Amino acid sequence: MCGAGLDVFEHETVSLNHPLLTLSNVVALSHIISASIRKRKRMAQLAVENVRKGLLGQTPAHWVIEEAIRAVRTSES
Repeated sequence: MCGAGLDVFEHETVSLNHPLLTLSNVVALSHIISASIRKRKRMAQLAVENVRKGLLGQTPAHWVIEEAIRAVRTSES
């Protein structure tokens, strides 16, 4: 690999002393990919769709906590 563009780190905010930041072939940006108008519009659309699905009792898109889904469905029964 000749280089890397990094947008997400395991621990945010990344320390200025992080070893990756010392490499000349690494560019590190803080979640900059979501700063475009197109991405922000898509994020808003997903948020609205997730709320709509939640209100209808459906599983929201990109839901990553399965235990939370089961708990909500169990409490509604």
